Amino acid sequence: MVLAHGDKASTLEGQRGRRDRYLVLGAAAGFLSKFPALLVTLVCVPLAIDALGAERFGIWITLTTLLSLFGILDGGVGNAIINMVAELAQETRATRMRSLIASGYVFVGAMAAACFCLQFVVIPIIDWKWLLSLPDAIPAEEVAVVTIAACTSYFAAMPLSLASRILVGLQRTHIVATSNSIAHVLTVFATVLAWYFGASLVVFVLCFAAQPILSGLINTAIVFTSEGGRFRPDFSVASRKQVSTLLSAGSLFFVLQLCAAAAYQTDAIIVSHFSGLEAAAKLGLTSRLFLFVNSATVLLTGPLWPAFREASLLGDTEWVKKTYYKATTRCLAVSIVLTGILAVFFNPINQLWTGGECKPSILLILSVCIWSNLQVLGRIMAMLLNGLHVIRLQVICSTAMAILNVFLSIWLTRSLGAPGVVIGSIVSYTIVIVVPYLWLLPGLMDSKTHLVPDPPALN
Repeated sequence: MVLAHGDKASTLEGQRGRRDRYLVLGAAAGFLSKFPALLVTLVCVPLAIDALGAERFGIWITLTTLLSLFGILDGGVGNAIINMVAELAQETRATRMRSLIASGYVFVGAMAAACFCLQFVVIPIIDWKWLLSLPDAIPAEEVAVVTIAACTSYFAAMPLSLASRILVGLQRTHIVATSNSIAHVLTVFATVLAWYFGASLVVFVLCFAAQPILSGLINTAIVFTSEGGRFRPDFSVASRKQVSTLLSAGSLFFVLQLCAAAAYQTDAIIVSHFSGLEAAAKLGLTSRLFLFVNSATVLLTGPLWPAFREASLLGDTEWVKKTYYKATTRCLAVSIVLTGILAVFFNPINQLWTGGECKPSILLILSVCIWSNLQVLGRIMAMLLNGLHVIRLQVICSTAMAILNVFLSIWLTRSLGAPGVVIGSIVSYTIVIVVPYLWLLPGLMDSKTHLVPDPPALN
């Protein structure tokens, strides 16, 4: 159907208005969800330090960081679903959508089951004493049991996490933020009970690892029942072809996730191995406090990905540019102010918060402060590139960054301790990610924003 110029303008304005409304809803829900997340940070961390001590707290921090490495196990299918749902949501027919979603659940569920079984072979043979530089007071067997418990929780959450990806693709990030808030509150209650009854390390880890399971259950219930079950998977129409389509679309996302895991999620292991668990505890404490302060600005960027994707498919270059520059300047300004205030008053806040048991150096505080702001800038650029479906560039830059970062982090950690791993990330990220992206993005917004034709009808 061909629209008159006036009809096109009217439709364009309506689509912009709807995208803006969803951005505001997602940003507002994300901001409000930080209050429950604040409870988790303010309550759980000091209770864990008090109950476990600095060294076991370092293990807790390291294991929760390690769990984020497992994001690669879905083969990039989760991220592929975000883009594909954003595209298929414009269709009135539900067959393709339900087949896509069902195939995604089949693949991710199979991967989770395989990993659950494999962990009982792999985890017991790891030399935990060497890897984490365990003191004699902490047996390697205890760490192995705790790791199995944490991994089991993560594998249970893997298929449930697809519901949040579907909601993000539908620009319903406010629902995801709300379910996360509920799960955070329940996590706080569970952690307080664990502290009150003097629970072991494994119980504290399980309290924290249960959060994605709880939020996943809520999101799954919403996805399966909304719009008359339009997005509920129909496993009878799941197929190898759809799984192959998802894996093909997600292959570059998978490589990107792998590089990100190597670059960002290995810091705790490097510090634990070269500087000990106490240094890892200081890094974890500092990072979590800055992460909390900055997470409000990070959450504001979450709804941008599907919005950029829709706008690029509709050829709305003007909206893409305007929204990108506005989000970058505003989020970065807020981030710099908040992290600057935290850096100045970090020691008094830490003394009040944890009693000063883990006291990081000034160099560690300043380096984490700078790194936090770089991550905000990088996340906004990544949301735009994902929306424009420019994945190959991210893979190339992230691969180079991961290699440079690991070598720099190991070298600097040996001489500087915990601050070295953060400084290594700052240097490698600036050279390989920030500078190339800032140079290439203006041209990419012009070349990658175009109107695509309607998909052909199914036979």
